[in-house]
Amino acid sequence: MLYNLKMNIINRILFSLILFFSVSTVFSADLPFKDLSDTDLEALLHGEAVSGTLDSYKDIRLMPVDGESQKLLKLLKKVDPNFLSEIIMVIPVQDGEDHLSFIRDILMDVVQFDNISYYSVRNKKVFPLFEDTEITSVTHPSIGQSRVSAVHTMKPFRSHENKYEYLLEGDTLYFTSTNTTPIYYNMFRAVKKGNMINVLWIQDRGDTLIVYGAGGAAVSSFFNLFGDRLDDSFTGRVQAFFSWFYDTSISVLIK
Repeated sequence: MLYNLKMNIINRILFSLILFFSVSTVFSADLPFKDLSDTDLEALLHGEAVSGTLDSYKDIRLMPVDGESQKLLKLLKKVDPNFLSEIIMVIPVQDGEDHLSFIRDILMDVVQFDNISYYSVRNKKVFPLFEDTEITSVTHPSIGQSRVSAVHTMKPFRSHENKYEYLLEGDTLYFTSTNTTPIYYNMFRAVKKGNMINVLWIQDRGDTLIVYGAGGAAVSSFFNLFGDRLDDSFTGRVQAFFSWFYDTSISVLIK
């Protein structure tokens, strides 16, 4: 009896493992991502986000499956951030709803970004992502395309201008955030124009949203001497933005 009981337990465990690897193999084959670990796949299967910091844009796990994903990869290659974070989500949603327009409209209200907080590990304090945000223009250059320009204060840096672009075509929403003026710390330029970015690629498959996000900055070489202090400042802000994005735009859509 004891032998049979042990064998039944072992068989159930083996069956569960076989089932998991079979499902995860089919699941991963249908995703536009590479280099996902079994732990990553299990998290994504349960609707959890997979995130982390990257050493290089070459480590990005999104594959160039359409025009928008190709634009994202080209932008990150051009900027070549030395501080870079990414996030991946596979979210079950109600079929038949206009999820992408809902997400775009939330992202277009950039004044809300002042409400985003990030935790500084170094200072052991919570700081706002931006302060005193002011929208300077909103345009719609073509069908499905929108642009928002805004001025932000991102302490301890001086205020800078940012451009947000939204492209909604078919089943894909492509979002980019780029600084359109340099970012200065006192009199020193920390980030050149166009070198601090956040990007989102979201594909609506009807009952599932496939989400990829990445963000970071190419910081001037002098400021690299500050090491972890800058890493905390930039990647911490990126991670805070994606946490806010999940809370405001994704969690409310989960089926």
